[in-house]
Amino acid sequence: MVVALSNLEQTPLTGMRIPSEHAYSGHDQKFEAPQPMEMPAREAAIAILWGLLLIVLIAVAIRYTEMVSGNYISNGVPPLPAFAALLVMSIARPYLRKISPRLVPTRAQMLLIYSMLTVAVVLNGLYHVRAFLPHLVAMQYWGKESPPLAVFARMLPSWFAPHDIKAIAEYYEGNAPGGKIPWIIWKTPLICWSIFFLAGFIGVFSLISLVQRQWIHDEKLSFPLLAIPLALVSENEAEYGSRKARRNLFAIGFGIAFVFNAFNILHVLSPAIPGPGFEVRMTGAFTTRPWEPLQAVRFMYMLETIGIGYFVPLDITFSVWFFYLVNRAIAVGGAMAGIDTPGFPFAQEQSAGGYIAMGLILLWSLRRSLQDSLKRSFGILAATKQTGAERAAWTGLAASIFTLLAFCHLAGFSLWLSVPFFGVIGLFVLVYARIRAETGLPFSFIFPDGMPKELVLNTISTPSAISLGGTHSYVLFSAFG
Repeated sequence: MVVALSNLEQTPLTGMRIPSEHAYSGHDQKFEAPQPMEMPAREAAIAILWGLLLIVLIAVAIRYTEMVSGNYISNGVPPLPAFAALLVMSIARPYLRKISPRLVPTRAQMLLIYSMLTVAVVLNGLYHVRAFLPHLVAMQYWGKESPPLAVFARMLPSWFAPHDIKAIAEYYEGNAPGGKIPWIIWKTPLICWSIFFLAGFIGVFSLISLVQRQWIHDEKLSFPLLAIPLALVSENEAEYGSRKARRNLFAIGFGIAFVFNAFNILHVLSPAIPGPGFEVRMTGAFTTRPWEPLQAVRFMYMLETIGIGYFVPLDITFSVWFFYLVNRAIAVGGAMAGIDTPGFPFAQEQSAGGYIAMGLILLWSLRRSLQDSLKRSFGILAATKQTGAERAAWTGLAASIFTLLAFCHLAGFSLWLSVPFFGVIGLFVLVYARIRAETGLPFSFIFPDGMPKELVLNTISTPSAISLGGTHSYVLFSAFG
């Protein structure tokens, strides 16, 4: 029994290596037979065990660094702990080879561990579970001081969120030394929400599984964020140069980053020592109308962004800064025209509209690929070797949609609101994944945060939303936000 990993395909655009079933031979569009990279089940099991151990250790480290010291390490794309683990494994491999060749992790094992960490690390961080839990009980906690909030809190079903005031107070304020977590109160909501999150994860995974064939094999997207991890685990000198040259380049890059950050750290400890910082703000440079919108401009020079940004296609990097300046120019023009509406020129709303438009364009471009996949999955077209995986993806997507909407219905969240809400989120997911695959921007927030809910409400209006689902449904809409 083996676990098969796709081999790598070189794109003519960047020369980078991306997952593929066929080896691309160049601009003549010819394909060679696949050379699959296989990992025996025993090696896969060892890699999974190591991945799980690292997940636990990193979760403990995140708990201390982020909740105690206030320094955030779980964010970013790829997340720092995942990249650090891959870097340590790649550095340790030559030394392990001298000590005991059996301890040397294979390329496939390292990539499997890295893949596990890129998912798990983020879930432990600031914007995921740690944001979800307090949001779940915020109305109940503050409702003791605000009667209207207490009324709204009672509209949340008992299985949806805890309602025990003592347990919620202990969650926010801490319990007595030696006190125990009241798991009996948290058990049901956590189980129900775990089902919800699992359904969402399966739905996204299934959706991307259905579009990956066209993106990888037909459109040959470059997946820039794969460049660094693939280079780290490779020992092919024809692809990435000799070991000596790679060590020297690594030493230079590491040295520059070390000196840069060392001066920043020393500056914090002793302000008399100059530090380069990470950005230059225009806050005090434009204090009079109509130039005030330019105060928001920041010139950032974080080394990791510059390094990973090297792999982003030039047309994308140009568009990012050019249209940012266009946005600021429109804001200045609005101020010159006397437009004082807060938020003008509404970058979040414009971005949300762009996401919807791009999502619909992507769906249209995928229509034939998805139709053929659906027909193959259910026997209308001849089956291929991917048919089983496609059928599983369609089944997973359907089961995910059913579970999410059933969860909403049982909670009292009107389907008139939940269906468009999750439809918008689905389009956002598709565009977000496309941006990752095509540009590789190393930031988390490359989407208009909070806008799926606002899009629905702005489209039908708040009074209409309340008339469709009632106050109970509107409160749940906010909870799902």
